[in-house]
Amino acid sequence: MVLPDITQSLIDRGLLYSDYYWSGSVITYSIPNGGTSWIPGYEEAAAGASYSEFTAAQAARFVSAIELWDSYIATSLVQVDDGSTYGDIRIAYTDIADVRTWGYAYIPPYAGGSSVKPGDIWVDTANKGSLYAEGSYDYMALLHEIGHTLGLKHPHEWPVLSAEFDSTAYTLMSYNSSFEWRVSFSATGYSYGRVDSATPMVLDIAAIQSRYGADLATAAGTNIYRITDEMTLSRRAIYDAGGTDTIDLSALSRGSRLDMRPGASSDLGYFSKADQIAAAKAAYPGMSSRFIEQAFDNQKYLPYEWTNNLGIAFSTLIEKAVGSRFNDRIFGNEAANTIDGGLGADILYGRQGLDWFHGTIAALDNTTFGDIAPGETITFNDRGATVTRIRQSDPFTEGDVFTEIYVRTSPNGPEQKVKLFGLDTATLFFEGATVTVGGTADDEIFVGRVGNDLYSGGGGGDTVDYSAARGGLRVDLGSTAAQSVGGGFGVDKLLSIWNLIGGAGADRLTGSDAWNEISGGDGADLIAGRGGNDTLIGGAGNDTLDGGTGADAMFGGAGNDIYVVDDISTDTPFFGIVGDTVREDTVAGIDDGGRDLVQASVSFTLGRFVENLTLTGTAAIDGSGNELANVIIGNRGANHLFGFDGDDILDGGAGDDTLRGGAGRDSLTGGAGKDDLDGGEDGDTYYVDGADIVMDSGQSGIDLVVSRGGFVLKTGSGIENLRSVETAANANLTGNELDNAITAYGANNLLYGAAGNDTIRAGAGDDVLRGGLGSDRLWGEQGADTFLFVRGESLAITGRDGADAIFDFATGEDRIDLNIFSGSAPEAAYAEVEFASSGFTALKKAAEAAMTGGVKAVFVAGTTDGWLFWSTNGSDGTADEAVRLMGLNSIAGFDRADLI
Repeated sequence: MVLPDITQSLIDRGLLYSDYYWSGSVITYSIPNGGTSWIPGYEEAAAGASYSEFTAAQAARFVSAIELWDSYIATSLVQVDDGSTYGDIRIAYTDIADVRTWGYAYIPPYAGGSSVKPGDIWVDTANKGSLYAEGSYDYMALLHEIGHTLGLKHPHEWPVLSAEFDSTAYTLMSYNSSFEWRVSFSATGYSYGRVDSATPMVLDIAAIQSRYGADLATAAGTNIYRITDEMTLSRRAIYDAGGTDTIDLSALSRGSRLDMRPGASSDLGYFSKADQIAAAKAAYPGMSSRFIEQAFDNQKYLPYEWTNNLGIAFSTLIEKAVGSRFNDRIFGNEAANTIDGGLGADILYGRQGLDWFHGTIAALDNTTFGDIAPGETITFNDRGATVTRIRQSDPFTEGDVFTEIYVRTSPNGPEQKVKLFGLDTATLFFEGATVTVGGTADDEIFVGRVGNDLYSGGGGGDTVDYSAARGGLRVDLGSTAAQSVGGGFGVDKLLSIWNLIGGAGADRLTGSDAWNEISGGDGADLIAGRGGNDTLIGGAGNDTLDGGTGADAMFGGAGNDIYVVDDISTDTPFFGIVGDTVREDTVAGIDDGGRDLVQASVSFTLGRFVENLTLTGTAAIDGSGNELANVIIGNRGANHLFGFDGDDILDGGAGDDTLRGGAGRDSLTGGAGKDDLDGGEDGDTYYVDGADIVMDSGQSGIDLVVSRGGFVLKTGSGIENLRSVETAANANLTGNELDNAITAYGANNLLYGAAGNDTIRAGAGDDVLRGGLGSDRLWGEQGADTFLFVRGESLAITGRDGADAIFDFATGEDRIDLNIFSGSAPEAAYAEVEFASSGFTALKKAAEAAMTGGVKAVFVAGTTDGWLFWSTNGSDGTADEAVRLMGLNSIAGFDRADLI
């Protein structure tokens, strides 16, 4: 028995032409007939080449060989007529000069292109009489040439396949038939017969499926592969896409060594050289012993010992096996195998998976078990069989280590004793006709299997492993009732089981009140721990982990995980840790990835590699971030939220909250209630209402307050900018001593810059804009806006670049309130002048020259902009204050009616 130690890449390299293949989802084939067309100059089909066609019977064998290849691959091989049009693959006879050449084939076109000769198979006319029977050399050669037409090469061609696999036991593309021959005797002597491959072998199947994909419909149901003596005279491989399948050896005349692992080769009907010699001597007693022995010692013809005659494709998983009436060795695979050794002193190995061994009393007697594991069962198939008792041997008094199981086949019948080997270390339970390998005081792992099972743990931390699940699981360790666990398994009962291993699907795994360890595996799992100090491991996928009560350790693994935390203090520390812990480094110090969320009903600080925190419930609890860009959301209580490093988002929710951003460009939202917000270092954004207090203790970066209503930036707060939300119904906004940018959107707002060189944008609505002290830049934007200037806030002595400026004044719509008139400006108090200059001093002098006869306000249209100068000390001819009207360089751009 052999499991090839080879990778898929080495198989592809050794057996595939890298750049020659058919493209598309269909490859056609046809069989030439009298109406076949050939391109001019096609030498094999020329009149002198003795071109001829396959007979109907031979054509049928060719079709069977094509269909065998077709059964392996997703690409379809479809027969078409051969005439004026023809298939990609064709076959016919021609004269081949080299008598050693059985035939040849043209490989597919380069890079999936198209051409005429690629795919054509030519067989030497010397083979025209062949029946192409399965298992014959001619049939193997036919399969070989079809392999070429699909893009398979010889393993000895560069790049070569490893020499240990250059044999027809692994690939029928090889020229080496393992150098093994069958030795047959008759009354007149002996002869040698070839051992050929009746199907493509495991490496052929792996290569062709790598090139064209696997056919997932082939033998996808329940199939029984019954092996006969005749079949073992040649080699073959099984490809089975799915279902529950059985290899049945019961018809064989000798014992076998069956290996059920994908890719493995088995020895069916194993017949050693020594046994063959003994059998020949017994069958022909009158024949010289030396003569018989010489037949097996021929250096040219190595004797075939019935080895490596059945391969199982790497893409195939066989679940069941039935042995012969002789001594078999059967080795299972990773599936939950069902193995019936049959009669004989068998050796049965389950390997991985929760396996079921069964047979009659006679068949199981003297059977040896290997790799027996907790949860696996042995069942007696006899009608009415009932196990009555089990006895373990005493090696000190009895020598051997064995288990005796006593079975009755009728209520009052005698006990029959069955001796089994390999079970001495297991604790066995029996019910009815079944013996179950159960739990011990040690930690046991039960591997889940198809069917309805009972998993009974002992005093240790026992585990049920459902990692082979095909679909989502629903398992509750807190339930002692039978439960349908899903995932392709059955209805199971779990007793005294502490731990679970999930599969690759979206599992729902629930613990008990014990200290559980639950691993979800791949998939988006929901894992709940219930009571106890649990360890929950999400694995890959977007998992939700809820430890329940107790101090739980939770590892989300890869994906965007959610952790539910409800414990920060217990009387019993869990391995030195008090309260729930959240880890996103399954391997310490290495980030598992994803953006993860902790939902905590207690105060909590995020650990490394965990990004987000949401506080739940109504209690006044705290939440703290880490060095990452965190999202921290409060609950309805009075929370303290700390972002620390990183560009954090803090949202207090309801309640009177305290938010501290720390380093980084943070976003702080107070929510309902009277909140205290401090962004700390760098430029932060605050979302507030009028009741909130905002400070920037870091005094670095440019900060922004976004208010749902009116808001005042406090002096000394360190906040530069202020704006309303776009939907605010009223947003009276007031700046502070800094250079503020104040922005409103809709509604009729009062915007006041206070001190500093401010920039104010009013948005839609009829707004009032007051720059306050400093050189302010004002935009009224949409609506009829009023620009308010209070005495002493717009002194004209500051010069051209230091004055306030209005950038979008609309005469006839907007107004300027100089706070020197009662109502509209009187005609006698207003004058307007055009003056060809843009210099502030010249324009100011022009305004003062016009301040005669009671004129208090003068609009001067300069060459670039307009200026409005006014006196706050009556008509003394002095322009005390001024505002620049950007772009209004004509007296038509301003009117006395614009003043109030």
